[in-house]
Amino acid sequence: MKAESGEEEFESEEGEELAMEEEEQANEEEEFKSEEEEKQANEEEEFKSEEEEKQANKEEKKVQEGEQDNLAQSLRTRCEQHPWHNNG
Repeated sequence: MKAESGEEEFESEEGEELAMEEEEQANEEEEFKSEEEEKQANEEEEFKSEEEEKQANKEEKKVQEGEQDNLAQSLRTRCEQHPWHNNG
């Protein structure tokens, strides 16, 4: 009977050890998955930020070009209205 008790205790310890190993493996897999998801999210955020910056730069360039066109037109109009322009 003592042998059976010792055997059951051994099987119980072995089962606990196996359960702990499985839990540890599951934790490692979850940690890896979390790290991969975080890495993916960071890459997507970085790409999104770069795209937003490119778009903002395009819009700023358009505004600057528009301002230059407006300035050129304004100067042209002023020159045409200036007295020395008509007196040639």
